[in-house]
Amino acid sequence: MWVLLFFAMSYGTLPAQGVTAQEKEAAIISLEAPRVQTILKLAMAAENGRGQSRNLKQAASLYCEAAGYGSLEAQYRLGKMFLAESANPDNIRIAATLFRIAANGGHEGAQSMILETKEQAEQLPDCLADFDSTQPDQNLPKVKLKLIHKLAQHRHH
Repeated sequence: MWVLLFFAMSYGTLPAQGVTAQEKEAAIISLEAPRVQTILKLAMAAENGRGQSRNLKQAASLYCEAAGYGSLEAQYRLGKMFLAESANPDNIRIAATLFRIAANGGHEGAQSMILETKEQAEQLPDCLADFDSTQPDQNLPKVKLKLIHKLAQHRHH
């Protein structure tokens, strides 16, 4: 029940009154696999400068790694980082793609961001699309390969 309450609060289905940002982050992280939990903690610390200097490049790299493992929260946060750099039109397409993937998994924040971007084109960030599809790297997480192949199939329809 406690996990369900935190899950609902973290994705916006219950009011989060009296819950600090750090408590909300902890609730979000607790829903992930242990390896992804570690990556998200590091990414959030880098993004917010907690316990270290703020390092957005490192945060994006870590969010991308977690996104490759299928983390909806990482996909959403990485999308927000790309959207913040919207002077480059590719970044808007990348953000919209990440929001769409996370929204399809049920992330409510990502669902609302799809409406904000109003972008239909799909483009993965280099960190998720940097492989030769004819020779997929066996070291890539299976979820990452599924994301990439799902996008490729969608483009051909």
